[in-house]
Amino acid sequence: MMSNKTPFEPLDWSKPTPGHIKLLFISGAGFFADAYDLFAISIALVFLKQVWSLTASEISLISSAALFGAVIGPFIFGRIATYSAGSTFTVLRQRYWRLAP
Repeated sequence: MMSNKTPFEPLDWSKPTPGHIKLLFISGAGFFADAYDLFAISIALVFLKQVWSLTASEISLISSAALFGAVIGPFIFGRIATYSAGSTFTVLRQRYWRLAP
């Protein structure tokens, strides 16, 4: 008989550590930022429609651009952040080792 054990089962039964809590807040902040962005554009479109006399197709294009940016943005800026964080970490590491006794 096969076991129903998953590779993540030890995590299911372990107690939360400060690292788990930190990851929870970081992922929550990312989700909040992404959701807030899409929520804000939907509210802004209600007012922009009246002020700028937007047509249905223009509203659709603006909404589509926001969704396109939400999907493609993490790929582009995630790659930039990966390289940027790597170089920042390298600089910090070099400075730390130079100052270490």
